[in-house]
Amino acid sequence: MSNSEQVIKQTEKEINTKNKKIVKGDSIVELAVNLALTKKIYLFRDEKKEGYAKFFQSGCYEIRKIQGRAFKDYLASLVWNEIKKPLCSAAMTDTLNTLEAIARSKNTEHELHLRTAWHKKSLWYDLGDWRAVRINSKGWKIVKNPPVLFKKLGHQRPQTEPVKAGNIRDILRFVNISQADQILLLTYLVVALIPDIPRVILVIFGDPGSAKTTFFELLKSIIDPSQMETLPLIKNQRELMQLFAHHFALFFDNLSYFPDRISDEISMACTGSSFSKRKLFTDDDDFVYKFKRLIGVNGINFLASKSDILDRSLIFELHRITNKNMLEKRELMQEFEKAKPRILGGIFDVLTEVMRIRKQGGIKLTEMPRMADYATWSAEVAEAMGEGSQKFTQAFKKNIEKQNAEALEASCIAQAVMKFMGEKEIWEGTGHQFLQELQKLDSDSVLLWSQDRNWPRTASWVWKRIKEVRVNLDRADIEASYNDKVRPRLIKLLNRKFKTTDSAGSADMLSNIKSTF
Repeated sequence: MSNSEQVIKQTEKEINTKNKKIVKGDSIVELAVNLALTKKIYLFRDEKKEGYAKFFQSGCYEIRKIQGRAFKDYLASLVWNEIKKPLCSAAMTDTLNTLEAIARSKNTEHELHLRTAWHKKSLWYDLGDWRAVRINSKGWKIVKNPPVLFKKLGHQRPQTEPVKAGNIRDILRFVNISQADQILLLTYLVVALIPDIPRVILVIFGDPGSAKTTFFELLKSIIDPSQMETLPLIKNQRELMQLFAHHFALFFDNLSYFPDRISDEISMACTGSSFSKRKLFTDDDDFVYKFKRLIGVNGINFLASKSDILDRSLIFELHRITNKNMLEKRELMQEFEKAKPRILGGIFDVLTEVMRIRKQGGIKLTEMPRMADYATWSAEVAEAMGEGSQKFTQAFKKNIEKQNAEALEASCIAQAVMKFMGEKEIWEGTGHQFLQELQKLDSDSVLLWSQDRNWPRTASWVWKRIKEVRVNLDRADIEASYNDKVRPRLIKLLNRKFKTTDSAGSADMLSNIKSTF
């Protein structure tokens, strides 16, 4: 029996002790604590050692943080209904602190999930109303009182109830995305619900009037309904970490640029890297946060200037909506809400088919891109939709090429290296010599690069900046390497296009020689 099922069994057992006598203490706090322990409340701690209560109310089990407002209201109501005595502010604080201490000291710990989770070879999706959808190779079903414990947060909205025989493609009626990118969007929506895999960062850009914000609002509504449909970029690390902890999907809206530190943290939050609480807070407790969140960003111009984040991105350009195709937003959202049960049901139908495919061995990609887990799941989704895995892999490959082009264009040092090596096969020298050599290029380009915030101001930063776009330069046939075992340390740049030309020329010469005999 799983930990989650044990919680339900234990809660049922404690509910059945309704007729047990409450031990009356000398104070209202003792009465309230004893009532909580003997009546309807099961206490446990989560993976962060915070106290939670599970109790039966309105026909279902609820899970609430002991120090949260919802549990406070429930406890006050319970005490009044049972012993007709109110809990004053001080008594409530003492009662909650006592129950928190009991929950944290108990040897009962359960992981709380956010929106999706695996359990016994089934995928569970939280509907936000204490029900969840169980999805496996046999089909999908809405389950009351699921065995998986999900967090309930104040900003979350209940999800629309999905219907059978839906159609995921109905989402395409509401977005202005190119036909070539449609397969990428459809696979993204399905793979978004798979927990615990590294995730791509969705990057949306386009002109004013291209409905970038609306696009994110629709995705958020399908994946992770919330009162906070889109978010501004938070530069405070503590607040950003709070958002990662409280949202399964985060869509940052209307950004003009990415600070390096925020870019790094978003990359880490998508791929499962760790954040230590000790770095963020002033107390002595230490907890390592590990996220694999769904994150998107949008802006008028392309936002990400770092190769690292671009290599993890899925890029969509939205075009301005013409007057003849434009609907009032209110009208569009009304139509979308009508279609959402079918869209969501269609996603679950596809997931069911994906699990059948995986049960039979899954799809093996011949070439593994950087986001290999994501690409494999997406190829299986494309197959499950009847589109064929190759349609996805071809579209994804083109998107990666777009990522590389954008990464090179966004990097001032990459632009400098490519222009510098345009007519050279090989160059070797120090960082200082590289900066000196650039001064021989046209002054307008050098001036433009030097005004960029990421331009290396000193020789020691030259290789650090080149290293950030090393992979992208390699895809553009420029190899960059660094020898730190010699003094002075040397940067080596090799333009493979010259080698290709030379090889082709040698092959032609050999062919001509053979043809004369």
